[in-house]
Amino acid sequence: MARRGRIKGVNQMFNLEKNLANILTLLNLCCGFIALRLILVGRYTGAALMILVAVILDCVDGKMARRFGAASEIGKRLDPLCAMVSFGVVPATLAGVLALTTPGWMMVVTGIIYTLASAYRMASYDSMEAPEGFIFGFPSTLCGAIIALLGIIAQRKMPTGIWALLLLVLSALMLSRLRLPKLPELHLPKNTGTKRNRRQ
Repeated sequence: MARRGRIKGVNQMFNLEKNLANILTLLNLCCGFIALRLILVGRYTGAALMILVAVILDCVDGKMARRFGAASEIGKRLDPLCAMVSFGVVPATLAGVLALTTPGWMMVVTGIIYTLASAYRMASYDSMEAPEGFIFGFPSTLCGAIIALLGIIAQRKMPTGIWALLLLVLSALMLSRLRLPKLPELHLPKNTGTKRNRRQ
């Protein structure tokens, strides 16, 4: 019986349909790591593009979990951990290096505030009891996308004060009780399985 259980576990591990959502979530984390590497070598546009790729993966992985009935505890745990890197640490770092007076104390402080706000939002997301069809505050995914898009458009032309103010405003919006409508779901055929619990 024990051997049969091990064989079943191995089969589940290599079942692409059951693990596709988790693979996409891990690819999200890979994008965050690559973005950090690109920041270190001064390729800021490439780093911003990797954040946007991570945004797409974050939007798709939950839908794949529902499509294949592949919701899992490990998926619920992986999602906020990977998002913390791609939409918390990396966007704050990108904003810091794009500021004109890098590495000024202002960007260090606001970067820390943004990262902490992102972490707190993801940790407390399940306890935010918003009305049906709504969410409270800006998702960290959206905030990361805003910073990435501005990074592509503004490059190193935006004053440090503007970047610092942006990080503070996005931090406040992530933690706010501002009620926003959820984006409409992409209608995909569903297999049986529970809906994956997503943190934003």
